[in-house]
Amino acid sequence: MHFEPLSLGDSFDAVSAFFVKNPEATLCPVVDFNGKPTGFVSLQAFQRLISNPFGYALNQKKGVSGIMDRNVLVMELSEDAATVFGSIRDKSDL
Repeated sequence: MHFEPLSLGDSFDAVSAFFVKNPEATLCPVVDFNGKPTGFVSLQAFQRLISNPFGYALNQKKGVSGIMDRNVLVMELSEDAATVFGSIRDKSDL
């Protein structure tokens, strides 16, 4: 499946709209202003944020860049996953 990514400048509400529009999505991809993948927001983490008593109010102004996970591994579709993962020697690289 392909989901249209959000941009670093998108709002907190845009994340909510993404998951409403794409109910089968478990991750919301985020790209920088050049279209390069730079992070994601997981549905589970987002639900935890908004389920806290003041979660929405405390995080609303942060926008996507303030709540996304920046710990991503980006690879080309043509790359062999086993080779890419095999080349990672230190888990801190993930």
